Amino acid sequence: MNFACVVYRVLMLLYSARFRAEFGDQMTQTFCDHFNDARQSRDGVGLSFWCGVLADALPSALHQRALVWRDAPFASLLSALMGVFVFLVAYSALVMLSLRLPHPPIVGIAFPITLATLLVGAATLSLSAVRMVGQYAHR
Repeated sequence: MNFACVVYRVLMLLYSARFRAEFGDQMTQTFCDHFNDARQSRDGVGLSFWCGVLADALPSALHQRALVWRDAPFASLLSALMGVFVFLVAYSALVMLSLRLPHPPIVGIAFPITLATLLVGAATLSLSAVRMVGQYAHR
């Protein structure tokens, strides 16, 4: 197995264990075939190839995880944890941006307002994701 296939196997950890057990080998084989075809093509394997792989894998893995979370007895707790995670990532990005700029773009009262907006947005996003998965699962 070449290095790209090993990297894809690691990427497969984003999926739930149940999903990996059922589809992991098939998905890895499909990826390895796709990688070998791309490597032999005129374009080769570059950034666009890996961006395409991530653009396919990340939403799919999130959808599969959300299906597992929706069926979990603690779906609302998982949704809240996802909201906290999104908030922390957004907050960290905001702080890092503020530290890198010579004049912080958000100061005074705007900073707590921005934090509150991020928190509400993260909570809304996480609840919407759980509801959306529930709608798609019943189709």
